[in-house]
Amino acid sequence: MEGDEALAKQIGQAKDLLSILSTLSTRVMSRFLMQSSTQVKANMEDSEEDKLPDKEVLGQVMNYVLWSSGLSNRIRSFAFAATDTTSNALSRTLHLLALHPEVQEHLRTEVIEARRINNGDIPYDDLVSLPYMDAVCRETLRLHAPVPNVTRIARQDIVLPLLTPIKGIDGREMDSILVPKDTKIFVAILNANRDPLLWGPDSLMWRPERWLASLPEALHEAHMPGIYSHLSVHFDAFNRQLGLKALFSV
Repeated sequence: MEGDEALAKQIGQAKDLLSILSTLSTRVMSRFLMQSSTQVKANMEDSEEDKLPDKEVLGQVMNYVLWSSGLSNRIRSFAFAATDTTSNALSRTLHLLALHPEVQEHLRTEVIEARRINNGDIPYDDLVSLPYMDAVCRETLRLHAPVPNVTRIARQDIVLPLLTPIKGIDGREMDSILVPKDTKIFVAILNANRDPLLWGPDSLMWRPERWLASLPEALHEAHMPGIYSHLSVHFDAFNRQLGLKALFSV
């Protein structure tokens, strides 16, 4: 009970979420290591009849360690995942706005007007509806994806359709390829977001205005596998975009 009270006091003194999670993670690891040590000691003091085999004790200790280590890793992932990607996206956006003062001025005008209408802070629904703000965030995530590539493993045999046909080693054209189960697949997010066949000849240019007009038909027909705005982006890009909008609205 004393340990729980000390933990609660330590967490209560923390001033931010990262400190709380770090304290909790350390405490969880310490508690499970203590339980493992107690179990080993108790088994050593038992009579020969009651004593567990060394292999069973070792197995239980390893279960404690693996479980607590897994929990600790999850806590750390929750605390630190997306911090680098979000900060990189913000830095890149600020840099691009500095290089394009006309875009910066347009965005500033839109935000000032929204704040005037709402007498200060912009409500969530209004913030996500600002068209030029949305275009700036989408274009940054397209051209400078914070996660440029990911790897996946096929869980079953699949036939993968190709956007454009390729020639096999026998010279025949193929519009699809067989991907056997357990094949590691490298997904080039950055390449997909910059492909001129999909985005047009200006695909390497940072041009937020592209999102305020109709996107190329080829892009619609390609059925990009991303979950957000025809972009092949990492799964948390939508939340990252909301974070960027919130920061730029201040």
